[in-house]
Amino acid sequence: MAVYQDKDNRSWFCKFRYKDWTGKTRMTTKRGFARKKDALQYEMDFKNRSQETSDITLSALAEKYLADYKVNRKYTSYVTVKARIQCHILPYFGDAKVSDITPMRIKDWQNHIKASNVSSSLIRSINVSFSAMLNFAVKYYNLAQNPFVKTGKIGKIAKRVEFWELEDYMEVSSSIDKPDYKVPFDLLFWSGMRIGELLALKAEDFDFDNNTISITKTYNTGLKMILSPKTASGNRVISMPEAIMEETKEYFTSMYDLPEYPFRLHRIFTYRDWLKRYAEKNGKKVIHLHDLRHSHATYLIKHAVASLPAIAKRLGHSSPVITLQTYAHVYSDSDTIIANKIDDFLETWSKRGQD
Repeated sequence: MAVYQDKDNRSWFCKFRYKDWTGKTRMTTKRGFARKKDALQYEMDFKNRSQETSDITLSALAEKYLADYKVNRKYTSYVTVKARIQCHILPYFGDAKVSDITPMRIKDWQNHIKASNVSSSLIRSINVSFSAMLNFAVKYYNLAQNPFVKTGKIGKIAKRVEFWELEDYMEVSSSIDKPDYKVPFDLLFWSGMRIGELLALKAEDFDFDNNTISITKTYNTGLKMILSPKTASGNRVISMPEAIMEETKEYFTSMYDLPEYPFRLHRIFTYRDWLKRYAEKNGKKVIHLHDLRHSHATYLIKHAVASLPAIAKRLGHSSPVITLQTYAHVYSDSDTIIANKIDDFLETWSKRGQD
């Protein structure tokens, strides 16, 4: 390791030769390290990054993986995955080489994270991100096998969605006397749009002649940025009930100075607080803002308002499979109803044969 101390400012620097991925020998220098240890670590990481080998450290692999992820995935997904890796994976494994991460070390890490104060669904997500990063190493850094093949992933997929039945929502909605909350809640319930999509709406996104709303963007509250929709299919035009569009039009007209984003007058936690207040006022279970979307989807499915592909398109899902997976409990209930109707028919038919 070619690490030296600068006598003038007592900082450390490294100067070394390395072989790039073509096998050619090169020279590089990096200055300004406060500690010798940092300079040594930089040299080791640099050499690992310059060669496609499973001897690369996990931190160097993470850097390469996240750089690729940032280019090929949505920025919000990149931020989420980066946080999982930096907070829950790298601190445990430190400077371990990828080739030294055995199934037993993965198992120890899983037990460690299971004992921490992390929800089961988040544990699952962290496992998925870690496994995906090691798959990246298998594909590009000659890792023999992803150790998750033997250990499997732990944690549980997010719990069953919460929702209100139509009657529940109508009771709550009729008790809301503040347009600032009634209009946004009605739009969320009757359109099935995401809260971020609502917050990104402008007045020109509403076609009051044809009673439609164009969804072309979403507002990320964490990043405080307007972004493209969650998926490509998120770009859509939603047909709305005329009564809800009239209510929205009157709300816009009542504003002295209509803001660029009419539904960002309040912060998201304010909407959450008021939805909770109205739920408790009407003796209903407390649900989240996103659950209004679930309530809309449940209403469409239970009342057979449209086919599964049509519902998926309205919700902005990339595939009807996602809709089916998310709302399988609703179809399960419907299946029970179907079975009961068959029983009723068979019972009637049996009695008919006895007459």
